[in-house]
Amino acid sequence: MMYDRYTNYHHLNNLIWVWGPNGLRDLPLDEAYDYKDFYPGADYVDILGADIYHFDYEQRDYNDLLKVANGKIIALTETGELPKPEILAAQPEWAWFMVWTSWLWTDNTHERVRAIYGLPQTLNHEQVKTMLNKN
Repeated sequence: MMYDRYTNYHHLNNLIWVWGPNGLRDLPLDEAYDYKDFYPGADYVDILGADIYHFDYEQRDYNDLLKVANGKIIALTETGELPKPEILAAQPEWAWFMVWTSWLWTDNTHERVRAIYGLPQTLNHEQVKTMLNKN
């Protein structure tokens, strides 16, 4: 409905559509379902994501999302606990991660924050500003 409203009614054609469902979890009564069962389709989605909390960075879930993405960009659209460097090494296709502000310090150790933001493939705010100012 939102896609139809924005593209057909308002005639917007410069939007990037990010689909970010709950990451799959093995919790009773959880509302996270197989990606393939609710994916709107390649015509409606530019980037596929997963909202992952409680450190549920399961390799099979990552592989399932890559399969559904079929070459499209994937991202960690919401996170609580940051992935460890080993997770990012095993799951290298994540284009970005977005951690909830309060969770950065309430659910992550200072060591984990430093480890993730210190990786060469991770850009922080200051690095992005510096890159933009060079152009």
